[in-house]
Parts: sequence; structure tokens; C-alpha cells
Amino acid sequence: MTADIEQARQAIARCSALRQQAKVEAVLRGEFHSWLRRIFPEQADERWIDHYGEGAEALTKIATGAGTDANRFIDNLIGSTTIEYEADLRNKAKFDEGYRQVREHAAGLIRKGVPVSQVRGVLSDTVEWCPSSEHLAQVAA
Repeated sequence: MTADIEQARQAIARCSALRQQAKVEAVLRGEFHSWLRRIFPEQADERWIDHYGEGAEALTKIATGAGTDANRFIDNLIGSTTIEYEADLRNKAKFDEGYRQVREHAAGLIRKGVPVSQVRGVLSDTVEWCPSSEHLAQVAA
């Protein structure tokens, strides 16, 4: 993957401005997605970008405390990497809610048979990116 750093800087500036304006998660996600082909313009990058777009709102099942299953939608699922977006991770309540969702999504992937070593969870507001894979072993327990 070769990135156009100037396009990446412009995307970060745009997403930062939208986050500062308190735009909703869907606006931030859409803006970020709109920049991917400019940031990664090479033919070799198209497959990953296609997977990113096609993995939007992917369905997974989780176990509830009551012993039943519930459906959840992953903001983006690329292979076995789940990405959950929130509007602004500087807000602790939004961070905590997003992190809870990443854990649910990761648990759902593990329940589907994806090896724990291949599952990755990422929490983002398009400006901040928080990988949570170091905590996935706890989710599987």
C-alpha cells in the first residue's frame, strides 16, 4: 500500500473539522470513505477499499446475558477486522459505548469460528484510531 500523504492530510483536516462541528457518526464515516481512493490510488489497493465499502453494516450475532442471541451491525467489517465508528472519541461516554460494541462484534466473530489470533477490533471517530486487539482474548473467555 502506497499512500498519497497530502490527500491523507486533507482527509484528516476535513474529518477533524466535521468532528469539531459535532457532526454525527454517519457523516464522519461517509467523509472518511470518500477519501480512500484518493489516499490509496494504486490498483493494488482497490481490493481492500472495495472490502471496506462492501463490509458496511455487516451483520453479526452476539450472545446476550439472558442466554439468547441478538443481531448487531458492524459499521465496517474487512475480513476479520471490525471497525466501529463513534462521533467523537474525546467524549468518554461515546468512547465507552463504542468500545463495548467493538467487544461485542469481536465476540460475534469468534463465535462464528474466526480464530482469536485473526480478529482485530478498531474504534474510531475518523480522526482517532484505537486498536483493541490486545483485549480480545478476554472477550473470548
